[in-house]
Amino acid sequence: TQLSGRITAGQNDQGWQLRAQLSNPQSGPWDRQRLPLATLDAQAGFDGSHLTLPQASAQAGDGRITLQGRYTPGTQTLAGEAEVQGLRPNALDSRLDSQAVQGRIRAEQAADAAVRFHIDLRGESTAARNTNALRVDQLQAQGRWQAPVLQLEQLQVRALQAEAQGQQLRIDTAARAFDGRLQLSVPGASAQVQGQLAPEAGAGTLLLQLSEAQRLHDWLAALP
Repeated sequence: TQLSGRITAGQNDQGWQLRAQLSNPQSGPWDRQRLPLATLDAQAGFDGSHLTLPQASAQAGDGRITLQGRYTPGTQTLAGEAEVQGLRPNALDSRLDSQAVQGRIRAEQAADAAVRFHIDLRGESTAARNTNALRVDQLQAQGRWQAPVLQLEQLQVRALQAEAQGQQLRIDTAARAFDGRLQLSVPGASAQVQGQLAPEAGAGTLLLQLSEAQRLHDWLAALP
C-alpha cells in the first residue's frame, strides 16, 4: 500500500469546499495485507446548514463505486446512494470469486434516527461457472433499522454458496428476539425459521437439517 495524492480545502460564496484526490499504485486484497482502494476522487461541501457529497468515486481493481449524499446536522437527517460498477470481490479478498458485481445501495435517515435502506446487487452472468467458487450472485434487501430493531420487508441472498430467503422479518438485537419467516441453505445443511422466537418466549418453529457434516465443515473453513 502506497497512498499519495492531494487534499485541498477552502471557502467560497457557497461555504466550505473540500476536494480529495488519492491514488494507491500498490493496491491489493485485504487478506494479502494490502488496501483494496486504488484511487479516490471526492468532493464535499458545507454551506452552514447542509453537508453535501455531490461526487465521490472509488476504484478497487477493475471496479468502481460512486457515492452521493447529503446530511443535515440540524435535523439529523441523511440521504445517500452508492452505485457499484464491475466490482470484482477478489479485489477485496483473493479467496472470493472474480465474477463482477454491480447494482445500487440507497439509504435515508429520518429525524427519528430510523434508517430505511434498499440494496440491490447482482453478479454478472457468465457462461461457465465454478459451483465451488465463493461468488456473489444476488444480494437484495429492503427494510428499516432503528436501534435495536432491524426490520426486513424482503431478503434474497445467493452468495458464497449460501442461499437465504426471508419476508417480513423483525430482529430485536437487544432482546435477541426474532419474528418472521426465513429459509437458509448452505453446503451440507439447511434451516427454516417461522414465527416468533425469543430466549424466554415464542410461538415459532426452528427446523435444522444436517445432511453432510464434512461438506459443511469444509465450506466454513473456506470462508474469508
